Amino acid sequence: MDVSLKIRGVFTTALTKLFLEKGFKIIYPSKIIADRFRYERNIITNSWRIPDVSIKDLQRGQSIYIRGEPKKIKLIIHILKRAFFDVICRRVSYKEYEVEFPYFAKLELDRLRHSVVPTLLGHHLLRSVASECLSIVEEEILSKYPEKRLEMSRMLKQFFIYDTYYEGKKIAIEHVKIDGKLINLSEGEIIHFDQDSKELLLKRSRFYGRSRYDGLNIIKKKGDYAITRVKEGLWFYLHCYFRSDGSIIGFYYNINTPIEFYPHKIRYIDLEVDVIKWSDGEVAIIDEQDLIRRYRSGYLTEALKEKAFLTAEAIKRIL
Repeated sequence: MDVSLKIRGVFTTALTKLFLEKGFKIIYPSKIIADRFRYERNIITNSWRIPDVSIKDLQRGQSIYIRGEPKKIKLIIHILKRAFFDVICRRVSYKEYEVEFPYFAKLELDRLRHSVVPTLLGHHLLRSVASECLSIVEEEILSKYPEKRLEMSRMLKQFFIYDTYYEGKKIAIEHVKIDGKLINLSEGEIIHFDQDSKELLLKRSRFYGRSRYDGLNIIKKKGDYAITRVKEGLWFYLHCYFRSDGSIIGFYYNINTPIEFYPHKIRYIDLEVDVIKWSDGEVAIIDEQDLIRRYRSGYLTEALKEKAFLTAEAIKRIL
């Protein structure tokens, strides 16, 4: 199928590389993209053709907006799901989609971009944190000393993210639903951050929303608090709920796309299914049908669905 694309935004180099490999035509490229791909015959700088599909940024580097001819968008979505197994595809209308790139998708985008121009590991995460510094390091240092890629990647992430964590700092929790709804959970106060394992220990004492704890179905009371353990890149994290006297209410394992750390927040996409452990030791996996419904609606790949279920089953066996 002959398909022409117009691509703009922070993912442009990586996505241009991906779709050129699939035989797509890229029209109206920016000057930078035209230069980077100047030897590619499917980079078309002079054209009166209206693009079949347009792609641009949304949410400051977290997702893209795709608009165009329905049949050709369907092909684009198919390619994205094949290339990025953890991608989430949200249908806005018959000719519009929002596609979010979580943890592993961003790493694959880093790899694609690096095959074109010098790119640090974590580029597409750091772009929303330290864009100007990232550009300087990649263009002025990495381009001359490619062997320093791992060292420079670690240094920037350490300086702009990990070094900003200290005891007492408040961290926001962006709990993103598969359909795109953003739920800001009550923020957590850092109790401890392990630099080696990249694990945050947070204390949360203000709970929004319902009068009962999700899954546990136990009434919330004044003075309750939670200790939340969050490890970067992990497919789940743990809330341990306590009464004011320290007695245990229960444990809630949230299954999600690998957690991303930012200076003032953590972010992930909630994968619906969760594991609950009550104070009496009973364990259960909940909300499996919610995930299945999302899968059948086309939001996620089968591989991501299976990963969520396998993660939940593994946690249950351990408990």
